[in-house]
Amino acid sequence: MNAKDKSLRTAAWLITAATFIKVAGFYYASVEHLGEPTWSAHAQFHHVLGIIWLTGLGVASLALAWGPMQRGERWSWLLLLSTFTFTHIGFFVAQLIVPSGRPPVLWHHLVLAGVALVYATGLFLAWRRIA
Repeated sequence: MNAKDKSLRTAAWLITAATFIKVAGFYYASVEHLGEPTWSAHAQFHHVLGIIWLTGLGVASLALAWGPMQRGERWSWLLLLSTFTFTHIGFFVAQLIVPSGRPPVLWHHLVLAGVALVYATGLFLAWRRIA
């Protein structure tokens, strides 16, 4: 295995780890929200829909990281950057838009920032090899 292949594999593993942690973390957090008595049925619907969408973006990220990105196809990197932006950066943008709705515990933010950093590191390693 050459250096390019190793870097792309490492990038895919970092993206995979970040994706699993992100999706698992949101599933874990969603349990307490699903029975939230102050949320309307419509709000609950959107909550479940958001989790389904996040899972779908995670599956797409894994397919891109282990498929076309491994073949050095640049378009896959652009789509992975897009999934990073919407799933990882989107969490922090949502806090700016609805600051009163953000998670109240600081460690949630720190963990999600760390997970985003892991994904971003994977993107950086891949970019160096396929850009």
